[in-house]
Amino acid sequence: MFLAAEAGYAHDGARLHAGALMAGIGYGHVFAHVAWQPRLLVGSASHDAAIGMRNGVAANFLAALVSIEGGHQFVSYDGAIHHSIQLTLSLNPGMVIWALVRAARDH
Repeated sequence: MFLAAEAGYAHDGARLHAGALMAGIGYGHVFAHVAWQPRLLVGSASHDAAIGMRNGVAANFLAALVSIEGGHQFVSYDGAIHHSIQLTLSLNPGMVIWALVRAARDH
């Protein structure tokens, strides 16, 4: 079991621009693990203040080199709550760079 934190940026491709804060909990090991990753979203959409949340479940493989996450997002702006389903596939080249630097340092 482990805890994870993340700060980032969320953009829905149309209206939403928001900061995202995530605090997650997961289970597994470095090669494969699953995690619940709720995110607080605060920003703007359609020139209006926006606040919301995304609840997601992610599967991470090879020290988070490859990740897939599915979740439900709801954001309040323009006097209404907007819902969407999110599916994200991620490739993290930072893990490859980290492994190469570590391998070079160890030799």
